[in-house]
Amino acid sequence: MLDSGLTLTNGEALLDEVFDQAYAESIAAEGATEGKSTDSMLFKQVPVTGNTYTTQQFQPGGYFAQKAENQPVPQATSRTGNSISTVINEFSQEQLISRTFMDDDRTRFGVTQLMIRKMAKRARVTSDRYMFGLLRGAFGTTDTNDGVDWGSNAHVRLDGGAVDNLETGVLTPTNLETGITSFLQQPSQDGVRESKMPKLLVVPIALLREAYEITDSVLRPGTAQNEINYVSKAWPGLEIRFSAFVGAAESGTDTQWHLLGEDHSARRLIRESLWTRLIDWGTSATNQYSYKAGYRESRKVESYEQSLHSNGTV
Repeated sequence: MLDSGLTLTNGEALLDEVFDQAYAESIAAEGATEGKSTDSMLFKQVPVTGNTYTTQQFQPGGYFAQKAENQPVPQATSRTGNSISTVINEFSQEQLISRTFMDDDRTRFGVTQLMIRKMAKRARVTSDRYMFGLLRGAFGTTDTNDGVDWGSNAHVRLDGGAVDNLETGVLTPTNLETGITSFLQQPSQDGVRESKMPKLLVVPIALLREAYEITDSVLRPGTAQNEINYVSKAWPGLEIRFSAFVGAAESGTDTQWHLLGEDHSARRLIRESLWTRLIDWGTSATNQYSYKAGYRESRKVESYEQSLHSNGTV
């Protein structure tokens, strides 16, 4: 606890301990299904250097070709394209704390402690809100490197082919089955169908019950025929993630849902991890400590691959 022997060094150590503990608790308390920016299945965690990060789409070499005896080995043609540079953003906040307020007594430190705990949690949810903007904007503001929405029926592959990873159906067993089928048949940039399984179903809070009923029930939900639930039987490894930051309360929608595979390209670009700093009251004209925290990161999706998005409008 703080006392009359408060110094810049021990004051910073005490506040940092409160901040770090609250930040760690806020992540652990979210549960397995609540999505967060630090979830590497949702967002690839990419350390970067410099104030920009360049992404580009990649076209592999296509299917293997048959080779006759004593004939040259068929040569693959791989290439990159649609290069985009993303600027790294800085996020920060400052709390001013009166010298006498911090130094007076133990009771006052309870208020300071609450202030710093809330600050730590705001740092964490700010990153969540920012990163989930990729999914929230999948039908309008989040573009891939080919210049169209992440969820779009107008993607153009590097080999010239077309790709549609946009669905419109509400979240039902039938529409999810349709989405998974489309996901499995989705061609890569070279036209190869890798038949990769979706790993995540991402929904707003409003669809959490439906998501669990569809993916986790033994029998098909919404029927009285005791039919086997095809989705939970065929894809038992499909995990659910939900977030308040894709729903209508955050200018998203309560009907959208998303399928993501293991190799999707939604990236959290981390330039500088969370830092904190206590500035001494002696530098302030009003005798106030300044407690600051911040981090630098950005976000990017470069390709449609291994993603499918439904706006849930039909």
